[in-house]
Amino acid sequence: MQNESTKAPQGKLFYIVTDPPAASNRCYLYHVNYDRSNGNKIARGSTFAPFKRGCRAFDDQQLANVYCRFLCELEEKQFHIVLEAGARNNT
Repeated sequence: MQNESTKAPQGKLFYIVTDPPAASNRCYLYHVNYDRSNGNKIARGSTFAPFKRGCRAFDDQQLANVYCRFLCELEEKQFHIVLEAGARNNT
């Protein structure tokens, strides 16, 4: 059973951002780049954008933490999780 305390409050989402997380010029995770050339799907890096619209957002902090750790290991850089106003895109 999932711990309810890890859910984002109504109207907010967790985002993965570049270092430093409090900077006004930080960038948000847009997507992870994959190499599919040899038939396997292998992560090769990520793309960050200076805006939130369309960027990857999480409504569960535990999931965001796992994804953030994965990116830190993949790119050998420091990334952070922030809780900010946001809404899921319903498409």
